[in-house]
Amino acid sequence: MAARVRAEKAARRAAAQREREAEEARARAERLARMTPKQQMKELLGFTGFGSTKNRKVESNFTGAACGAVFKPLRREYRQYMHRKGGFNKSLDK
Repeated sequence: MAARVRAEKAARRAAAQREREAEEARARAERLARMTPKQQMKELLGFTGFGSTKNRKVESNFTGAACGAVFKPLRREYRQYMHRKGGFNKSLDK
């Protein structure tokens, strides 16, 4: 009996949740219909504005994990194994 009551309660809760989501979707669709395309893009993508950080100091680049961290790839040194003076048995140490 208790299991049936819990199941009914869960079903009512799920139905109420679906109704709320449907109402929010309708309200959002109406709100988007009244907006300009630029405002719609901001709303859908979550942007607060359009801009660039070109030629600007970005505070997070100077504090935190990025501070002083630079990826610098190391140059590989290749050794010649064939066609070298002294033949194949010559030591490869420098």
